Amino acid sequence: MQEHLVGAKGITRNSSRLEGDPTLSADGYTMKLSHKMVTAMSTKPIHQIEDDIPDDIDFSQAERGKFFHPNARFSLPIYIDVALHAQLSSIATDREIDVSAFASELLKNDIELIKSKK
Repeated sequence: MQEHLVGAKGITRNSSRLEGDPTLSADGYTMKLSHKMVTAMSTKPIHQIEDDIPDDIDFSQAERGKFFHPNARFSLPIYIDVALHAQLSSIATDREIDVSAFASELLKNDIELIKSKK
């Protein structure tokens, strides 16, 4: 269920338990919401919600590059609609394989078909 927040043009809130964790979306960006934020959002407009981040953070003892790894690989999630996921899950369960492995195999086959038609 998506509903618009009072006084927040272009910002929507997803509070349905059926669709996963509560999220806040604005201008193509989405973030997960804490329980505190969801509670505040149900009673206050977004510009009145307080966060836990201090105004000033001291980075004087920070170490640049501490967590940088030049060869790091990122596996970003790919989202599919609920009906398609249900179909893939059903077929994968029938074949007794992991749904992610099944979806990957389907995509590999489709990519090969696309490449062969070029």
